[in-house]
Amino acid sequence: MGRKCGATAFGDELGEARAAHGDDGDLGSGEHTVGEDERQDEEDLRENGRLLIPANTNCAIRSKPVIAGRCVWYDMAMSRDEIPSPTDAERAVTGGEVGSGEVVAGEVVAGDAEAGASVGASVSPHVARYRLFELAGQPTIVCSNAPNIALRIEPGLTVVARGRRDYPPRTIFLDGVFAGAPFFDNEQQQYSLDHHAGCLRSATLATCEQAAVMLVQGLPLVSGDWTLVVNTPDLDALVAAWLLMNHVELLHEEAALLQTVMPFVHLEGIIDAHGLGKEVLCGLSPKDFERERQRLDVLIANERARSVSSGMTRDAALAFALHQLGELDRLLLPAATLSTLHAMHEAAWSRLGGGRLAILARAPQGIYEVEQHLIARYRELLAIIVLDKGHGAFTLKLVDSFHRQDLVPLYAALNRLDPNAQRGAAAESLWGGSASIGGSPRLSGSALSGEQVMAILARVYAEPEPWTRRVGRGLEWARARLRRR
Repeated sequence: MGRKCGATAFGDELGEARAAHGDDGDLGSGEHTVGEDERQDEEDLRENGRLLIPANTNCAIRSKPVIAGRCVWYDMAMSRDEIPSPTDAERAVTGGEVGSGEVVAGEVVAGDAEAGASVGASVSPHVARYRLFELAGQPTIVCSNAPNIALRIEPGLTVVARGRRDYPPRTIFLDGVFAGAPFFDNEQQQYSLDHHAGCLRSATLATCEQAAVMLVQGLPLVSGDWTLVVNTPDLDALVAAWLLMNHVELLHEEAALLQTVMPFVHLEGIIDAHGLGKEVLCGLSPKDFERERQRLDVLIANERARSVSSGMTRDAALAFALHQLGELDRLLLPAATLSTLHAMHEAAWSRLGGGRLAILARAPQGIYEVEQHLIARYRELLAIIVLDKGHGAFTLKLVDSFHRQDLVPLYAALNRLDPNAQRGAAAESLWGGSASIGGSPRLSGSALSGEQVMAILARVYAEPEPWTRRVGRGLEWARARLRRR
């Protein structure tokens, strides 16, 4: 869905850094020298006070880009602490039933939505995990703890078999978006979770239960950018989306949290697939049934108050979905888990070689607390943490001690591209530290945003392109030249 940034690439060589390493816990800075080629790289990458993001960053970035021709830039002139007005946000969802919300660095954070009211500027604690972003021209809901999964809501949308080609790999059509039987296409990584057409409905699980099955079967939601598509934000579709967007928490510790959520999911699935009066099929004890019924009643009352249907406007559907996702958090997640998720905001992911992850986190906690939290979530997948502490202060942590590269080349690249990094000055004015932990300039902080740091990181640690692919690209270029002649 165009969530990666496209532009020209960095220079082939990032140069060698002469870094002064301290102890493992020292957040000192390193020094480096810059050659003529590196200076030219820097001039190519910075124009009119803006930093160019490389084409192959492989980074799930969720903030406001500045478009310049075919290039995507991130504006370095505006401080991250500045809050633009809603009219400055790129296609912020405004007017109608979706209010301006709170706009922070191009994000629209939905506030609490009461029945019949617009989304206000104040942010309800249980809704803030889900935010509206403008991605590829579409207002899209993204969870702050799963930035690579985007939820699109298009009321009335129907996708036929031929129309699948308009959607990228890793697209999941939910609850009737696809006009046909439910399907699993593992080659294209496109899926339709549905129980309406082309199936024996009395023997087919509802969409939300199909989503739970896919989680248990190992759907690789950590790999790549995923898009969920919904045409009516009813409870079945939104519970399915909620399960997929919260897959890490639900599957943690042998799916302990999913086990506690499944009675609710099963009851909703039975009602959606078979109607009221068939609840005996869920097999719950009277006590458990009453607990889950009360939870469902809250959400069903919201649906009735909003007159949820395929005829809703998109803005109304987005506002309602934001509210219901927040309600699902409040009703289904333990308070301690929800508090931790609110505090640990995962702003961006970058996939490194071997399926490993670098994660940009924003949290009030220190680096070691954040590291413990992220390791618990991602285990051996986690390679590098970028902790954005605000006001230009960053901590970098190499989690994988056996990663093929340490942090030294990243310090070199950041010092070349950060306007606040003063070459030839004291170590406190540069990015640096030890091979496994370091940070931004101590004296001035960084002028880069967290997303810019992640884009640079993704380029530094990109896997070398195989020589066969380089040869292939060369041959394609030569053939194109011959055809033009």
